[in-house]
Amino acid sequence: MYPLAPLCILDVRAVTSSALECATPPIANLGSWKHHAGPESFVYDLRRRAEKDLQVGISSLSCRNEVLSGTSTLAEVGLEDGDTVNAVVRRPTLASSIRCPSFVLIQGDGSLVTWGAGSSTSQPPCVQQVALSETACAAVREAGDVVTWGEAKQCSKVQAQLREVHAIIGADFAFTAVLFDGSVVTWGDEASGADSSHVQQDLFAVKQVVATCDAFAALRQDGRVVTWGDGAAGGDSSTVQEQLRGVRQVFASSRAFAAVRHDGSVVTWGDEACGGDSSLVQSQLQGVREIAASSQAFAAILDDGHVVTWGNKASGGDSQRVQGELHSVEQVQGSRGAFAALREDGKLITWGHAAFGGGLAWHGWSGGFVRGRAPMA
Repeated sequence: MYPLAPLCILDVRAVTSSALECATPPIANLGSWKHHAGPESFVYDLRRRAEKDLQVGISSLSCRNEVLSGTSTLAEVGLEDGDTVNAVVRRPTLASSIRCPSFVLIQGDGSLVTWGAGSSTSQPPCVQQVALSETACAAVREAGDVVTWGEAKQCSKVQAQLREVHAIIGADFAFTAVLFDGSVVTWGDEASGADSSHVQQDLFAVKQVVATCDAFAALRQDGRVVTWGDGAAGGDSSTVQEQLRGVRQVFASSRAFAAVRHDGSVVTWGDEACGGDSSLVQSQLQGVREIAASSQAFAAILDDGHVVTWGNKASGGDSQRVQGELHSVEQVQGSRGAFAALREDGKLITWGHAAFGGGLAWHGWSGGFVRGRAPMA
């Protein structure tokens, strides 16, 4: 007989955000709960017990800045007696995209509400995350498995591989699942990025995947980027592959990708008309903090708070008419054909196609909304 394993006494702290998701400490500590658990107990059992006792929904558990796989045991994830585990409280979350005809609401208890074309009448329970394509939805449940509905029948071919899934990303007609071990599983329409067989040997230690309409880009822990899918939509990165080193994060428009490197420079590829060509502004793309995308353009926030744009002019790739306003910018968000920038002083600046929100300005908290160009400060 095996000797009895010692019990772990875990201090689980329920918080409203995670250090893995933001640079600042959790904004609220909702309670502390000490629990005795054997090393062979599963992480998802610990989460369920904490949910019951703390009376909150929990989206994930993490320790030492690592998200814990629900299907692993406490011993396998390295938890020891006295460890503190962060339990990130699950908040209601909306999911949709410009390519999807429906909406999904993930409620605090992990149940779903769906509406719109192709919505499901039978929603899976205990959902952690949802991804949507044009014709299907895929949900990751707390046990790490995947449930699909809509036109996603190809999932059956890879169902056995969809275990310990960390996240799912959807293109127009294909999905990519990132597992907790850093490997990747794809399914759907091969022309839309479902066939990753030719790069599968390079898809390891993956920490981020983003999608254009018909292609995917995976960022590995070593800062390298692997792409597959329609070459014209960013699936072929061979012309810039040598530049794709030391990458910090990757962003996607409908048919192009933009990668920000650790030195603050930017590499782009894919459809030139959708932001794949940044040569005209390349000298300005230094010290880039973050990038936002519309369907056919990109906007980069620099460390000094200024903004640089490129891509289709009508989709926000040309910000010249409001460039003098684009300073001290804290956040930029793209819609299908426009951008909105929020400054430190609360002023909102927009540009791009008016039908997609490019013709609205907001003068701080007390100024109200103004149609058209924001006046110069």
